Amino acid sequence: MLADRNLLLDVTLSDRERLPADSLHVSTSRHDHGTPSYRGFRAGAAALLLVIGLVHLHLWFTGYRNLPTIGPLFLVAVVSAALLAIVVSARINPVIALAAASFAAGTLTANVLSLLLPDGLFRFKEVGVSYSGGFAIGSEIGVVMLLSIWACVRFRHAHRRMAPELTTIQAGATTHTLATSPDRGVESRDRTA
Repeated sequence: MLADRNLLLDVTLSDRERLPADSLHVSTSRHDHGTPSYRGFRAGAAALLLVIGLVHLHLWFTGYRNLPTIGPLFLVAVVSAALLAIVVSARINPVIALAAASFAAGTLTANVLSLLLPDGLFRFKEVGVSYSGGFAIGSEIGVVMLLSIWACVRFRHAHRRMAPELTTIQAGATTHTLATSPDRGVESRDRTA
């Protein structure tokens, strides 16, 4: 494979030497724009996780700490949200994104169940959504949506990287095509017009 690539480079160089510079044409079928920056996704998810943690902390201080099961769970949610916010702000990968989205979906589900179930959740029934509860619900939905979009963008970028890239070098009557991909290496196809 390396010998074929060296041969192709030798042929291309010898074609360039024989032809005037303006008859050489190089085109690529796809441009590599580099790795996308996930900084915005990380910052947004971390901020929303902090809002979830702060709302749970606020509710814990305003009286939820006195509830037998809900009180300790609110404290667990505060610590979990803070830790996930720190981790997401430092690094994001599929495992971390899944953990953060699962946490947000879980707290959202618990809130909805406490509103909709006849006896509430763990015998605690919410009677309505307060302002802080609205912030928590909006933040939980935001974390799930933001990390879902991040996963789609990441998948599309990874899928595009795996697709072969075609580079066509046209030198006079001879056309050289290189197909490169991470899993197959470099393939050369020469064609004379």
